[in-house]
Amino acid sequence: GQADNFSAGQYRVLDRLDRRCPADFVALRLRPVLLESYSEQAVAVQTIDRFQGDENDVVIVSFVRSNPEGRTGYLGSSAEGPNRLCVAQSRARCATIFVGNAKCLEIDSKTGQKRRHWAALLDPLRSRACLGLALPLVCPRHPQIQCRMLSGADIPDSQSALCGQPCGAQMGCGVTGHLCQRPCHGPTGLEGGILGTGHSELDCSHRVKRIHAGCKGDPQHEFEYQCRDRRYQSRPCPFSEEIPCARNLEHSVTRFCQQSADEASLKCAARCLKPLACGHLCRLACPEDCETTCKQTCEFKCEHHHPTSLPCWQGPEVNQLCAASFQFDCTRGNLPSHKICGRCGEGAEESSKSCRHRVTFQCVRDSTDSVEGECSEDADSASDRCTASIWYPCLRSELHAHIEGTCGEGQAKA
Repeated sequence: GQADNFSAGQYRVLDRLDRRCPADFVALRLRPVLLESYSEQAVAVQTIDRFQGDENDVVIVSFVRSNPEGRTGYLGSSAEGPNRLCVAQSRARCATIFVGNAKCLEIDSKTGQKRRHWAALLDPLRSRACLGLALPLVCPRHPQIQCRMLSGADIPDSQSALCGQPCGAQMGCGVTGHLCQRPCHGPTGLEGGILGTGHSELDCSHRVKRIHAGCKGDPQHEFEYQCRDRRYQSRPCPFSEEIPCARNLEHSVTRFCQQSADEASLKCAARCLKPLACGHLCRLACPEDCETTCKQTCEFKCEHHHPTSLPCWQGPEVNQLCAASFQFDCTRGNLPSHKICGRCGEGAEESSKSCRHRVTFQCVRDSTDSVEGECSEDADSASDRCTASIWYPCLRSELHAHIEGTCGEGQAKA
């Protein structure tokens, strides 16, 4: 039968038709692997006496008597056998399956005659070709696929083991051609608290082309996703392409769906490398404006041939920036033979201002006197230290006599 059309709880097995005889027929493997995960018992097993007054969609009746001698116990009794047989064959709403030894049950071993109540069951089944050595199973989705069970070991564990064909059912997405690609199967898992078909929209794994929400491509960009994947509805378009930089065609930049070529060029990571006026190449990033002053370090020589490392743009000022030591002739003229050690870039004039050689100045107040001082001084500042005696007229009263003081003091202090 089409066993996979029935859900858990729709199976009942009636054994021990004779309540006083232990079941010694066959252990049926009637619990599909699919149903083992459910807490409720997939197949209910009861004796015929306990099941009296109850019913189920599918009932499998196991006639436990089977022996070469034809011993049937109370099953063959014309008193109790017909009553129990009547109950057994009237408990199913959809299908009843009888499992047993027809010859043992039908023929009375003592008389060799058919038992009337068993013949009433078996003769119609035999005439309709419903009696045989094997139980036929048919795939509910592919009726042309059938198998015959001779024993419990022949029962397939699943519908796919029975059929072996691709399922081929239309998926819940409704897209033409989107058929279930799994091996033929029955219910799979729970969907809303009941057994699902495995063919819902969220089960469809076919590849389809999708356009992301907000895509600004012209034409719009298509990407392949599984039919059940809905991420394209909330994610930005992942399109990207390599294009020439708008500022320098030799550079390439990555442009994303939401960007224009100019916007993508602002992200160019390459160096500019355009030649500057000095001949060096611009080292700034491509989106930045080229350098107005070249900052590359170069080697220059001042007028005195000292090597100096400076930024390129400071090259013309090397004579003023040279930090090497150099001896200049003192330019103050007090002693022409003076040599001053200073920084090359300062020049002779600036270095002479710090000359420390001792020279003799003529006092500016009395030319007959002389004062010693440093070359860097002038005659006025040196004359302030003149110690020669000199007479000053009093500044407070013309009536006072002249006052004697040192030349360096000055009239006001004297």
